[in-house]
Amino acid sequence: MNRRTIIARVSKGRADGRQSSKMLKPALALLLLAALLLGAPGALAGTAAVPEYGLAVNFPPSLDLFTRNMAENDPLLSLYGRQAADVSQELRSAGLYARAYDIAGEFTLDLAVTGGGGDAIESMDEAALAALAAQLGGGQYERFQAMRGSGLMVYMSDGRGLTCLLRANGTQLELRLRAGSRVTSRMAELARGIAASVDLGAGQ
Repeated sequence: MNRRTIIARVSKGRADGRQSSKMLKPALALLLLAALLLGAPGALAGTAAVPEYGLAVNFPPSLDLFTRNMAENDPLLSLYGRQAADVSQELRSAGLYARAYDIAGEFTLDLAVTGGGGDAIESMDEAALAALAAQLGGGQYERFQAMRGSGLMVYMSDGRGLTCLLRANGTQLELRLRAGSRVTSRMAELARGIAASVDLGAGQ
């Protein structure tokens, strides 16, 4: 469930509440809370910490970010009806450090970091890059400039996802985007921007 869906449901509750004065005040209060959260998304922008590798991955305010170490009083948990412990367990079970939801509900972003990443992207020839892209489930790919060397963005074969891959100092970072429809240039630029801002060697 994304923020627009939540606000739509609250708005419906507000309309129904007009039939009863007892329901009006709670509905208005919920609507105000949801509107504030959507209208000021910067307050919910965040950073996913990856302490095992000394990394910090910053996400823009257009995304709702869930991480392994969320505080119990994080407003996103209340907004989505989740518990911090459950979110942490789900992410760990999936091998993820974070999952971010587009506030419009168009896509999600998953963050995974592992050791022993293999050859650096900038040292690989086109044949090796094509093989790596196929291994990631995609076909079309492009390099991009990262804070340390190059990154690789691979578009999934079904057109509804992409993966941004970074490798440096024995560490591999994957940022996986899955969309409800075809990936747009806006989605690709956002994912690439997040990945390019990560200093993969900061904690080494």
